[in-house]
Amino acid sequence: MRKNMCSVFVFRLGVLSLILACAGCGVKSQPKLLVAPEIVYCFDTVGHVAGSVPFLQGGTCCCTPTRDVLEDYQSNGFYSEDFTVDDLINEYKRAGIITSLDLEHSNNYDGYGPHVVFGGKSMVPPTPGTQNYEDVLFGKKTQFKIKRKSLRRIKDEE
Repeated sequence: MRKNMCSVFVFRLGVLSLILACAGCGVKSQPKLLVAPEIVYCFDTVGHVAGSVPFLQGGTCCCTPTRDVLEDYQSNGFYSEDFTVDDLINEYKRAGIITSLDLEHSNNYDGYGPHVVFGGKSMVPPTPGTQNYEDVLFGKKTQFKIKRKSLRRIKDEE
């Protein structure tokens, strides 16, 4: 009798395992790395990385123009000493790029997106905790993009 009960238990356990596996519970997920990858692009919410090259000069700094940021650029030879923060802001405006001085908290879903690092016209810092934040910060190209106001996912055409 005991042998029969063990067989029934093992059979039921096998069926339960099969059901859970089919329902997605058996799919193994990939945990995130314990050590974050190296920051590629700096922006307001992560802070300016000293010595980084301004985005408009082909670099990786996407920080909103401020006096401190401009002084770092100038100390690295990117702009003359008589160049002002307003001059830098106007350079971004002439390039058609908006910053957090124009709009905040849009996560680059603002009509100007995607973020400038992905070819858009928005240099508004992405929202912390979102996939967009990680993609911009670590220079990853997401495999999906947002089309206008729709949140429908479509594959990139790359």
